[in-house]
Amino acid sequence: MSTNRKEEIILTTLELAAEKGLAGVSMSMIADKIGIKKPSLYKHFSSKDEIVEAMYQFLREQSKKNANIKPVDFSQLFQGKTAYEVLQGVVQGYVNMNHQEKLLTFYKVIYSERSIQPMAARIVAEETERMIIATKQLFYAMEIHKLLHFDNADMSAVSFAMTVHGLLGIVALLSYTVAVVFSPLDYPGYNWMAQAVSDLSASNAPSLGLWNQLSSLYNICTLICAMMVCAGIQGKGSRLLRSGIYLFTAMEWISILKIKETLDKLPNGYYNIK
Repeated sequence: MSTNRKEEIILTTLELAAEKGLAGVSMSMIADKIGIKKPSLYKHFSSKDEIVEAMYQFLREQSKKNANIKPVDFSQLFQGKTAYEVLQGVVQGYVNMNHQEKLLTFYKVIYSERSIQPMAARIVAEETERMIIATKQLFYAMEIHKLLHFDNADMSAVSFAMTVHGLLGIVALLSYTVAVVFSPLDYPGYNWMAQAVSDLSASNAPSLGLWNQLSSLYNICTLICAMMVCAGIQGKGSRLLRSGIYLFTAMEWISILKIKETLDKLPNGYYNIK
């Protein structure tokens, strides 16, 4: 399979999914957008799910490359640094990788549809597993190099990852529900019985601005929830679990500032968030 054709199919599918949602994209639609016959598309990918899986792998690798993320040499990473500086560097690397434009678009689609699309749910689960493994490796190395001590590194890594995704899940559901309920107010003639929810966020939809504003609550609400958890766990649970939640909250602060910085650079009207 031609690498250029593969990338074209992946990026075209991402563009369509961002406009119409995964459920609103068909293989015929992808083929038409590219300008090839549907049977030709099936020579490269057997299904839309296969395209989405390839998209996930491709965008992660591209983002790692663009953010200059390389295999970790812990001895070099830890050299002359405190535990705080190490964690700060890890957070910054995470932010740099996950806030590449195309990967951000992909995550927006996946997280908004994970409750209704099995492939989206599987990718979120896979990303959680990646996070657990990476956190375990980091915690083991920090303990070996005597930067931190963990009573149970495995349990701490799982607790950290599941706390992160638990918070994201609750807020994502609330944010999505608010957007679905109120965006039709800005879409004259919208018929929820006959039209897809993805029509509300299509690039030419009159409700796109309101949808974007309501969806933007995701990051703010996640941060608020995380800070409430930080306040609630004072003096409770293990020190490592508390450290994981504090680190996640710091990541959310950095994430929101990075997203705002990106949005401020976009042309007026491109992404209608004030």
